[in-house]
Amino acid sequence: MSDSQPNLRTRFSGSIRLLPLVTVAMMTLGCASTDMSQDASQGETEQAGQTARLVRQFDLPLLASGSAPTTAARNFQAPGVRGSLTPSGDWTLRVEVTHPRLRCASYEVGLRFGTGNADCSGVNWSTPTAFTSPRPQCNNASQVHTGSGTLASSAPEIATLNCARVVVRCTGACG
Repeated sequence: MSDSQPNLRTRFSGSIRLLPLVTVAMMTLGCASTDMSQDASQGETEQAGQTARLVRQFDLPLLASGSAPTTAARNFQAPGVRGSLTPSGDWTLRVEVTHPRLRCASYEVGLRFGTGNADCSGVNWSTPTAFTSPRPQCNNASQVHTGSGTLASSAPEIATLNCARVVVRCTGACG
């Protein structure tokens, strides 16, 4: 080997020393960047300049709890989803959200109420969707998103509601 050519081992070991630095930079940039290739015609909305995509949706019946159905809260639930609506219009929501990717995304859950068939088909949605604050999730993480609020409806209107729609929307590198 001539003196004018650097040793292959020296060139390779220099690259290895940069590997941890490159890995950290890629992970940081992966969480900071967003995937904007989603089509807005597929139930997506603009949110803070980014496209929010609907990733889950549940239409659930409101079921009476307790012995006095007119004065007790009505509940709705599915695997990983639980909530309630009181006769005065106070609602609570708890949703487990799993982010299946390493790159980061922001998730928020929403809730609306309506009147429809017992299986929540053919629903006339009476309230707008109320969303919780967005929360970032990375690295195949699961988080519990919670929210609460009060409907701006009268007690007789609230009494007719029998369905809840729970939605999960995502911005960024969604799964």
